[in-house]
Amino acid sequence: MAEVAHFFICDEAYEDARGQPCVLGMYDHIRSVSFPHTHPRMVVAAQMVGHHDEGCDVTVEVLDPRHHVLVSSHNEAPASLSEIGQGFVFLTLTDTAFAEPGRYTVQISSDGRVLASKPLILQQEDSIHDPQRAH
Repeated sequence: MAEVAHFFICDEAYEDARGQPCVLGMYDHIRSVSFPHTHPRMVVAAQMVGHHDEGCDVTVEVLDPRHHVLVSSHNEAPASLSEIGQGFVFLTLTDTAFAEPGRYTVQISSDGRVLASKPLILQQEDSIHDPQRAH
């Protein structure tokens, strides 16, 4: 079974014309002046490692602070790993609604087994002066 070497929560992820993975706007905090907060777009990108031609059938879940599944996304067309046993997968989550500030969890799983997870902190601020800090 393929494993996760690295994964990122980001604004955008893609493979360029050379097949090079590209990740833009990585973050682990989302700041909002009010809750509930709907985050318009977030991409979860993962570098996978395993055996040659092994499939990367993954599910991404966002769990709320009480560990209930808030949103789940599955890659409908699993990618195969390359001849050197590497692959890049990314899933886009749109209009994710966060009810309250707190520590959420983003996790990647395959066949019911969690491969990797990381926290995503939702924080309420009185005002957000810099639009770049909206993440």
